[in-house]
Amino acid sequence: MELSGQLNPSTASVECAWNPGFFKRCKPSTYQRENEHHVRELYESTDRNGNLIRIFMKDSREAERYSNQADLVVNFCENVTLARLESGSDPEILRPNTLMDDRKQDLYGEVGEVGLCRRARGPFGPYGLYLELQKPRYTPIDMSRDSQGPSANIDSLSLPDAERRIIYITDVTAWSILAIVATASYNQAVFLRGFVYNHLSFTTSVGVIIATGFPKYALEFHLPFYAWRKGSAPFVDSRKDDSGRSLRQVRCIDFFEEKPPGNEHSSCEEHIYQAQVSFLVAGLDNSSYVSYCFLDTYQDGPYNDESVSTYYSQSTAPGSRAMDPASGGKIPSSPPFWQPRVYFLRVLEYRMEMVKDEWINVVTMIRQKMHPYTHGYSLSRHIQEALETNKRVEKLQRFYDWTHSTIRLLLDLIHTLSKTVDAWSEFYHTELGYFLNGHAQREAQIVSISISTTRKHVNELRNLLKELQNQESLCNNIARELELHLALEDNKSTLIQLRTGENVKAITILALLVSPPSVTAAIFSMDGDILPFAPSIWSYLLTTLVLALVLLGVLGLLIHRSWWRANRVLNRFQVETVPFFTSRTGRRHLTAHSSPVEDIVSAYQDDVEMGDLGEAVRAESMY
Repeated sequence: MELSGQLNPSTASVECAWNPGFFKRCKPSTYQRENEHHVRELYESTDRNGNLIRIFMKDSREAERYSNQADLVVNFCENVTLARLESGSDPEILRPNTLMDDRKQDLYGEVGEVGLCRRARGPFGPYGLYLELQKPRYTPIDMSRDSQGPSANIDSLSLPDAERRIIYITDVTAWSILAIVATASYNQAVFLRGFVYNHLSFTTSVGVIIATGFPKYALEFHLPFYAWRKGSAPFVDSRKDDSGRSLRQVRCIDFFEEKPPGNEHSSCEEHIYQAQVSFLVAGLDNSSYVSYCFLDTYQDGPYNDESVSTYYSQSTAPGSRAMDPASGGKIPSSPPFWQPRVYFLRVLEYRMEMVKDEWINVVTMIRQKMHPYTHGYSLSRHIQEALETNKRVEKLQRFYDWTHSTIRLLLDLIHTLSKTVDAWSEFYHTELGYFLNGHAQREAQIVSISISTTRKHVNELRNLLKELQNQESLCNNIARELELHLALEDNKSTLIQLRTGENVKAITILALLVSPPSVTAAIFSMDGDILPFAPSIWSYLLTTLVLALVLLGVLGLLIHRSWWRANRVLNRFQVETVPFFTSRTGRRHLTAHSSPVEDIVSAYQDDVEMGDLGEAVRAESMY
């Protein structure tokens, strides 16, 4: 059944169609290759002298082109080895973080839509996962016999084929990656390279990969997001990236609790966490595929609704029903969605909803935190209340620092959220056609509903993105206003210093006027034998006159030198700045009766009145 008429995707999307070969089962020999552990065989060929993760990442024609990706994954798994994993002695490899669901379709109607399931489901640690993945995915068969599919012959192993394999891992570690890589077949390894890298690198994507040559496919999405949580003690991601930092970052939102001038200060008990959900469905046809779901849950502590222990306890509780963890527990595990495309869209729908809810929480909290700063706060009123210059400047600087901290946070959020919206738009307009053909009527309805619902979630994300952008624009406007006020405060301080200098100059001149008589009186008060002439009123006046002339000569020389240097600087200042300080009315700010500092302040005031804050700030920087 075709869905293109219902959803009206773009022409490019309609041109994409699911390969008809995927509707048919592969040959038995093709399935048997899924039992081969391709990467470990390459590793064994080196007598275990190489690095298994590096072999995994480099086993590709494009290995050199993507060497930086290989380095990131190799460095993340730097301290893990296959020998330690196989020993099962490290406590870290025993910590449960994995659930599995292996089953095959019942072609003979014995168990209905539930299918034939393997009993071992977890929860496993990396060591338990490794042991399970070492078991043959398909029952070994006699390749010389004429069989119609992998289910044609089941031997004494009594394990049903894992045609549909689901692997759910929380807070994936280097040990988990090693367990998956060491047991991956060649067809799985082809897609796992990019999947692991994208998850570790906090990358956003939604798309389809159809391999050339031997038919195989991958349906994949990566959705990074931020989670806002309350609590005085933050949860820190123990996993480390290639630089030694935590793989996912946590930021304390303490600057939001630093109230603007005029308000009180309160402590911070809120944090914002980086997190990501990644999902991959990689298979050979519609009946044979493996799905991997990596989900970050560290931000909610070890006991949370998405932990493997929670899902396991719910599935084993009396009267309960096992739910699919990859979908966030929104769809039942039995009966499952057998068709990979339908399953992928359902998981994408529910995980997009989860991401949307996290973003709604983040944007709502930011709106509430910013409200006292952007709506209930008057900058000019608090400046007037602070009469002392030092306190006024301190308040302005504190508010300025808050504004820039908020802008940096908003830019990070906008960058991540915009990539999610863009990734869905790109997928919808270019690759949605892969999901529109070849469905039965019931499956076609599910696909149509899932796509429509996911679009609604993304539209809500788009609205949240616009709100974040508006908040960022508002903060930028406040920052520019604060920069102007800080510049004016600097100029006011300069004017005060200039006036203080003028007062000091007046006092100095007064002291100079009275200094010749004072010096003469001091000379005439000395012993008469020291004076070369007899003291008299005329000698006193003559001595005072001589001292005054010498003092005036020295003073005139200093004034002439200072005037010459000041005039030289002022001429250059006028040549460089007069065109800038010419207002839109043609009036020049520099006059013959004002000092350069007063002219700059006048220019500021005129520019503020005309609304050109940016030019005023640049004028201050020129000064």
